[in-house]
Amino acid sequence: MEVEWNACLQTFEHDGPVNSVAFSPGGTQVASALADGTVWLWEAASGCCVQELKGHSRPVKYVAFSPGGTRD
Repeated sequence: MEVEWNACLQTFEHDGPVNSVAFSPGGTQVASALADGTVWLWEAASGCCVQELKGHSRPVKYVAFSPGGTRD
């Protein structure tokens, strides 16, 4: 399947402003950091939110995955 360079492949709906996003090393997940202090984890192919991480008292500015897929 050929995709146009500017084609929208997926939309991730958020409740507020997003500060940053990151793709997992394998490209199967996307994490988004929100100004409301949450981090959302998405399935890249379906656009489904699989987890919402709460508990930060301030906006989350950046999000990243470790290159090896571990927490080290």
